[in-house]
Amino acid sequence: MANTDRPNGLEPIGKPDRANIYTAAGAIYPGDPVRLTAAGKVERAPASSALCGAALGLAKLDGDQILVADCVNQYFKIQADAGQIDALDDINANYNLADTSSAFNAAYQVSRAELASSTGSAASTSSTLPLKLLGISKEVNNTLGTNVNCVVKINNHQLAGGTGTLGV
Repeated sequence: MANTDRPNGLEPIGKPDRANIYTAAGAIYPGDPVRLTAAGKVERAPASSALCGAALGLAKLDGDQILVADCVNQYFKIQADAGQIDALDDINANYNLADTSSAFNAAYQVSRAELASSTGSAASTSSTLPLKLLGISKEVNNTLGTNVNCVVKINNHQLAGGTGTLGV
């Protein structure tokens, strides 16, 4: 059975280890990967940027308050965008986000962010890629391949010292 294609952005696994309130720089949807701006606000993060965390709530306008899971050790579930995560040796590599910084599901008010599964090959050793793949989410009907749900942590975290770690 094929995996369901239903991106939801970054979903904390279990209760978030820590969450803080930030001021949004624009529309942010639950699950959106976010980064801190020079103005001290958070915004939806572009594909390859360092991250501050993942939005836990909804901000519709610049200046709205939003809760962000920002712990550097938090594990998240995220859907892969394609089928390149098809073997266990893809685990422990670093990955980029699919370029969905301007995409969201307005009807359901949820993030459409996904893990860019094609970026874990030659570029996987880069410590600047935002996500580290830790495993495959253990759930019914979740199999390696297209749209697999992955367990990740933020590799290049704005609240940690320096960039992330190298992948394999």
